[in-house]
Amino acid sequence: MSPFLIAIVIVFLAVIGPVLVFRPSPRQKQLERLRRAALGHGLQVRVAGRSDEGAPEAEYLLLWRDRKGARAPKVVWRRDETGLCTLEGDHNGQIVVDEKQMSEICASLHPCCREIKMTREGVSILWAERGTEERVAAIAEALVAISSRWLSGMIKQVGDGFNAVDDPINP
Repeated sequence: MSPFLIAIVIVFLAVIGPVLVFRPSPRQKQLERLRRAALGHGLQVRVAGRSDEGAPEAEYLLLWRDRKGARAPKVVWRRDETGLCTLEGDHNGQIVVDEKQMSEICASLHPCCREIKMTREGVSILWAERGTEERVAAIAEALVAISSRWLSGMIKQVGDGFNAVDDPINP
């Protein structure tokens, strides 16, 4: 090979090499597909940091569509090692939960979904973003189910004059 061709190859690699570095990895492409699917289901996506094991996690949030939802207390259902969801949070005994229905919702979710959270902003699921768009659809369905259960009074706040029967917003 002539020195001229070698120089052309070196210049070509010097120009193209950095461009190839900026191509998305397969994992980045998967995250893009999952997050695009979440947006298609009306969810907001937030990067939540890393789990205790060091795996990156994201929070998929369904905003309240009803003013009644904004009165929701902060509650977290956290999945334990056995796969059961337990109720945690600053609810001070103010939450009545249909445990059977929440168990069914938790059981329907993939184990990479670590917790379900209900706040004044909406209902969210924290998960490791592993899987396909079908898993995102299942998460969206679970969030809608939890949201509708809160709004219908199956999950309700009691003790401060508010419950599903005497709601001043939606009597």
